[in-house]
Amino acid sequence: MAIAPMTTGQNAPPEMQQAFSTELPIALAAAGFPMVPPNEVDMKIGERPEFLQCRAGGCLAEEAAFLKVDRLALPRLERALDGSCTVGVAIYDAGQKKIIGDGVDRVGAAGEMHEHLTALADKLHADLSRPGRVEVNAEPAAALSVDGQPKGSTPWAGELDAGDHVIALESGGARVERDVNVAPGATARVDITLTATAPVHHGGALRPLKWVTLVGGALAIGAGAALFAVDGRGTCTRAAGQRQCPDVYDTRTGGIVALAGGGALVATSIVLFIVDRPRSR
Repeated sequence: MAIAPMTTGQNAPPEMQQAFSTELPIALAAAGFPMVPPNEVDMKIGERPEFLQCRAGGCLAEEAAFLKVDRLALPRLERALDGSCTVGVAIYDAGQKKIIGDGVDRVGAAGEMHEHLTALADKLHADLSRPGRVEVNAEPAAALSVDGQPKGSTPWAGELDAGDHVIALESGGARVERDVNVAPGATARVDITLTATAPVHHGGALRPLKWVTLVGGALAIGAGAALFAVDGRGTCTRAAGQRQCPDVYDTRTGGIVALAGGGALVATSIVLFIVDRPRSR
């Protein structure tokens, strides 16, 4: 968090202005707010002096992005009619783009500034550290996890630390995730309807392919068996008194190749049949 260098307290006594600017960052840091040192903020704002007039709206988000912080502390110092000063600080959250905390007090003298700002900063930090509550409902009932941690089934309600969380719901093959921001002391409600997808088959490309490979493998195996059957037999019709043909068929190698190729095709077709079974998406 960084303290926005706003032009404030111009009508307050110099000693009150000095005490306020000195004690505010000390009080915020002591309360537990992680702070960017004010001198670093002043150096950066020197490049963008227009931020000195930034008090609300989109310019605050732009200022936070420029300073590379998630939150801005917006100081307040005003002189009252009785001579005392109204002091305060508002906490702007850049992610939510809104004021998430505000504290105001009255200080009568510069010597009281430390005490009042310390109490104000402690109260602000305590308010912003309160857990929030989340209520989750799903139709139909679903298994719930929050930030990856199982929480049982819906409906579910419980406390979570203030900030952003991821809620995941699973039911009937459907899964839905939602981001939810939990504000301190507030209740966030999440209602989700899940629709399970029906079982589907793979694309039609596998259906003809598995049959083509099966038939092709069977034919190749048959051809290989036939080549083995004629291997070593004569290639001619023997004449009367002739014992054997001078030439015989040499088809053993071709038969081995055909049988191997046919076996591979049949195995491939079996794999395709398995892959093409109905599956849920």
